[in-house]
This record gives sequence, C-alpha cells and structure tokens, in this order.
Amino acid sequence: MQPLFGLTLFLNEEAFLPVTLQNATGGDLAGYVASSVDVSTSQNGAALTAFSLTASSWYELGNGIYEVQMPAT
Repeated sequence: MQPLFGLTLFLNEEAFLPVTLQNATGGDLAGYVASSVDVSTSQNGAALTAFSLTASSWYELGNGIYEVQMPAT
C-alpha cells in the first residue's frame, strides 16, 4: 500500500479522510465495520491518542475503500 501525501486538514473543520484496507498481497478488504478498526490521531506531533469510530463516522465505499468522518473538534 502506498502512503497518502498531500492531504490537508484544518482545525475546527469537519473532514472526511480516505482509507484503503488491503491484505499483505494488496488485495482489497471489504466488509469491515467501525468496531473492527482502530484509529489513532496526533495533533502537531503530540503523542498518539485513540479515536473512537462509530457506525455513523465510518463509510464503506467499495473495493476496500472507506471514509472516516472526523469531527470539527
């Protein structure tokens, strides 16, 4: 999997982050639900903290592609 560069997020604005889930051989992983995914966030290089995904903030778009809705806070 290739890392995503050039994504800009702004503080205090809601954002939708693209996510690609693949297995070790590059195959798409479909059918993942929010409770089966762990997300960590960091602001300005601070320590990583857990971000709790909910069913309403995790969207499967197909072919292993998902979106995470990050709140403005």
